[in-house]
Amino acid sequence: MAEKLKVFTFPCNENDIKAIESWLEDLAAEGYLIDKSLPAGIIHFSEQDPVQVRYCLLFTPDYKHKQEITAHEQNMIDEQVSAGWEYIVKYGKYLIFMTESMEIAKPVQDFYAAVKDAKKEQKKWYKKDFALCVLLLVAFLLNFGRLTLIDMVLPFSILVHFALLVVIAKENKKLEAKIASGTYATQKADWKADVGRYKMMNAFGIGSFVILLIGVIALFYVRIIL
Repeated sequence: MAEKLKVFTFPCNENDIKAIESWLEDLAAEGYLIDKSLPAGIIHFSEQDPVQVRYCLLFTPDYKHKQEITAHEQNMIDEQVSAGWEYIVKYGKYLIFMTESMEIAKPVQDFYAAVKDAKKEQKKWYKKDFALCVLLLVAFLLNFGRLTLIDMVLPFSILVHFALLVVIAKENKKLEAKIASGTYATQKADWKADVGRYKMMNAFGIGSFVILLIGVIALFYVRIIL
């Protein structure tokens, strides 16, 4: 059986469990099912005949343990397997399950949990970006009068990243409002509506990181080595 390796970024809010489930189900209908042979950060899709399946994502507060399955997570897995779900893989902050049955009920879960966790992480990034801005400001003051293009690239990259954090915060607020509507858990999400916006956000996120990395390396080389 032919296999295809694809590296995906989520085409929707990574905290929108229903949207991710719908995305994965649509991929299965196109003939791509999640395999479990590669580590977190990469989803291995095996190419098969199109099939109708249902996915279930459970947020795990132990996701920072990466691929290691904690005792709490094993209990979550055992509970869902006994209910008829097939455990597939731990990916990012989720345990992913699948079934071909249309009858097995999905577990009741707190859909706010992933958003709340994202808010905590976002506060940490705000602090990191602020600290970097302060350090760069001090560096600029010390080198005022001989600033180079490299010196201007770094703050630009950080500002882009900070702007992305603000946009993501707004997206999470929209998601919270959607969950609060009371129909979120029972409706199939339209992940395709957000594809263009999230492709652009991912591109800016990757771009800002690359620019920052290049800028730091170049600054180190110009200021210290030369």
